[in-house]
Amino acid sequence: MILAEGDYNEDIYILIGGSARVEKRTEHGNTTVGHVRAGEAFGEMSLLDGSPTHLSVVANEPAEAFVLPLAGVADLLEEDPMLASHLYHSLAVMLARRLRDRTSEILNS
Repeated sequence: MILAEGDYNEDIYILIGGSARVEKRTEHGNTTVGHVRAGEAFGEMSLLDGSPTHLSVVANEPAEAFVLPLAGVADLLEEDPMLASHLYHSLAVMLARRLRDRTSEILNS
């Protein structure tokens, strides 16, 4: 388990090796709702809204992730507004892509 549903997360993760699945706990057990591949980030929702983790991220195989502590990121963003702009733009693009992918999956199922 890399990230557990319901935990308060103060980090952004970038998977740099391996792969993982994204799971949601239901009354029937855990359901896989997505996948994370090397080079993709997760945990970013806590940066945006401060809420606890809504889903779990579980390694499918030995995996390695780079961890960016939220406190360090926040300090860096305050010092460099241009970097903050680029980071928030990247997050918006990533979230838009995920939303489009999920919408396509729902419409095609």
